Amino acid sequence: MVAFDALTSLSRKGDKWFLGNGTGLVYAPSFPEYLDVPGFYDYADYFDIKVEPIFTLTILDEDLKPVKLEYNASSLFWTPAYTKQRYASSQGIEVVEWKTATKNNALTSTLEITASKESAESRDQRFLHIIPWVAYSPNSILDVKPTGKKAMVLVRKNPTIMQAMGSKLDFSSFTVNLSQGSENKPRWELTPFADKIWGGRFKGEIKRQVGTDPYGLLYIGLQYPLKLSSDGKAIFSFSTSFSDSEEDAVRRLWTETKTDQPEASTSSWKDFFSLVPEFHCSDPFIEKYYWYRWFGLHLMTVEQHGNHKYPCVYEGLRIFRRHISYSAQTHVLETRWMKDPTLAQGCMLGLFQYQKPNGFLPGIIGSADLRENMFYHANWGRATTELFKVHPHINFLEKVYEPLKRYLNYFDTERDCDHDYLYDIIDQLESGQELNPRYLFVDAQADKDKPFEEPLEGVDATVYIYELLNSLSYIARKLGKNDDEHKFKEEAEKCKKAVQTLMWDQDDKMFYDVRPSDHWYTKVKAVTCFYPFMCDIPLANQLSSIKEHLINKKEFWTPFPVATLSIDNEYFSADAEWKGKRMMCPWNGRVWPMTNSHIAEALVYTAESLADKSLRSTAADFISKYIKMMFFDGDVNRPNCFEHYNPITGEPCEYRGVDDYQHSWVVDLIVKYVCGIRPADPSEKLLVIDPLPFKLDSFSIQGVPYQGHSVAVTWNGRMADKSEPGLNVYVDGKNVASSKNLEKLSVNL
Repeated sequence: MVAFDALTSLSRKGDKWFLGNGTGLVYAPSFPEYLDVPGFYDYADYFDIKVEPIFTLTILDEDLKPVKLEYNASSLFWTPAYTKQRYASSQGIEVVEWKTATKNNALTSTLEITASKESAESRDQRFLHIIPWVAYSPNSILDVKPTGKKAMVLVRKNPTIMQAMGSKLDFSSFTVNLSQGSENKPRWELTPFADKIWGGRFKGEIKRQVGTDPYGLLYIGLQYPLKLSSDGKAIFSFSTSFSDSEEDAVRRLWTETKTDQPEASTSSWKDFFSLVPEFHCSDPFIEKYYWYRWFGLHLMTVEQHGNHKYPCVYEGLRIFRRHISYSAQTHVLETRWMKDPTLAQGCMLGLFQYQKPNGFLPGIIGSADLRENMFYHANWGRATTELFKVHPHINFLEKVYEPLKRYLNYFDTERDCDHDYLYDIIDQLESGQELNPRYLFVDAQADKDKPFEEPLEGVDATVYIYELLNSLSYIARKLGKNDDEHKFKEEAEKCKKAVQTLMWDQDDKMFYDVRPSDHWYTKVKAVTCFYPFMCDIPLANQLSSIKEHLINKKEFWTPFPVATLSIDNEYFSADAEWKGKRMMCPWNGRVWPMTNSHIAEALVYTAESLADKSLRSTAADFISKYIKMMFFDGDVNRPNCFEHYNPITGEPCEYRGVDDYQHSWVVDLIVKYVCGIRPADPSEKLLVIDPLPFKLDSFSIQGVPYQGHSVAVTWNGRMADKSEPGLNVYVDGKNVASSKNLEKLSVNL
């Protein structure tokens, strides 16, 4: 049997170029201009710092004339580990380029150069020159200096970053020149280099503070002579690494130049994929998306650095390259399924280290940028207990217990001034859900980025605190704090009752946000109105709201569900418009993966509360449709993850330029509901397997970490009517339960 290769499975042609390796550096320009030239002339991100350009490479012939390469756009081949693309020239030179981003916080371009037989009488006599070069605003560079013959070190400013550039080969010459006026494009004819390489080499000059003014462009170039072998071939690699210190930048560069790319990057990515459970199923969309989501999580993972005292997952690209509390809760749910819980724990601990004494939790942490006054509501209670159910580390609970108590205290003192156990949202940004008419009920100008005139007691905010109260009671019990356990449980019951009575409109059969001053319902049917159904808040007579409103084609159940605002609302827009203008982050009807993940949980919890088989099927169908929405044109080879989608057509917001947005949970849904692994309290020593009816011919998952064990589950529906069972459960390699049918199984550990 051939071993599964996630990199090959995810590979695609022509439309993907994102590169990273789980450390801090990513090359993922949203709208790249220069994919058609060797090197990296579009921007990259070093943690939360944008750096541009990086470098390009020009090939000169024996006469020091540039070899004009024509890019073959159809040749662009991508895997998470590298891109590969081809160039050709009329001068008989062909180039294959591999680009990688590695754990050394380095970008490497490897050129395989081939001279055709017709390009010279004797190809082994061909002699080329490779010129890696880059141009920057001189105001962005503090210093440029060579380090022997191996590297050129740049000191970038605002903030200060060290960048080292070089190859495993020694450069033969270099030049640094200031030039007035020109476009900063990777075009040789725009540079001063043609005038500087007369005589066959640069003169080693550094002119960066001369002339009548400091403006223009600072050009930095290196020269590498390259003789082709007897078969007309040569390989050349050039790298640049980033760090906060010159010593470390150079060390990373040396390490990089000693590796062979893209083999080293491929090996690194395979190592990562070996740390997550191996999953397969007969639905190619679900299987592909499982692996694609792990790619996205690793792409956005950053190591300890700067403000980050723990590894964490960034939310996305561009302005979202930060540790953001609104998405960190989802990263905990996803990464808890890794064999090592360090990253999942870090996604919480890295935020709570900046908690203020009153319990306020800053919402945006960059490696160099700390936004202490930004805030997002998040479900920290669910994230904590769900992580503990997979990796039951008491020391983790001990670390987060007091911070979670302080967080609750902040809400009790600052967000529940009327002490009714309903919790306030005070501006649209902190909910993570801007531009929704739910806020206009308390402030006609709530769509401005300012505090509301009057707070809004939010369903989502209150559900999060209810789950936090239950989590604190749970943690207190685990830590032997009996008084706290009972206190938090009592508080949770009061919060639950408040939602059941004060937020429930019996006439509409709907939970609503309410105005604190009079507890009047907003009457705005937003998707967050269904968040209570993720847990045990609704009373028996309230559960029908799911079928009456959520699964209703006239309200939320659009062709690509689920709309974030009921389609019968005057503010509803499928086209991302708010008051006639297309917006970046509208929540007035678009489908957001973030809320879809919440709704999946609500559907499953309600179905199981009602023992409703048809609703279980609806939940499975919804998760399938949700996943399949996140593929370009329904092409199984082109998965994506944007912020939001059109609820009618399923089209993503490509205009945002923010693909691979880690703002939801999908791996967690697949593990729990496709494979049926339902985490239980570790004290029960119980493994529950309960897959939803996804109508799959087969699925398998192995290497699942669960309370110190390794779990595997397989299903082959084609075998269900034979003597050999179709559903099998394995713990530490031993078959511990089987069934001919896809049904609930419980195993004592």
